[in-house]
Amino acid sequence: MTIPIPHRASGFLLGDAAAQISINAFINIQCPHSRIIWPTPTLFINNAGNIPVNDKSNLAQ
Repeated sequence: MTIPIPHRASGFLLGDAAAQISINAFINIQCPHSRIIWPTPTLFINNAGNIPVNDKSNLAQ
């Protein structure tokens, strides 16, 4: 059985899509470690000042 390739990237994007700095996070909200780290990318983006940054979060199940 082959796994289909999605037509677009999974997850959602926070911040500037054309940013030179990109954070990719693979998060499972049910995992206690993921729950702890969850606010960090948003805080980083909000405090980056004039530096364009984005966060691509992929939620695992």
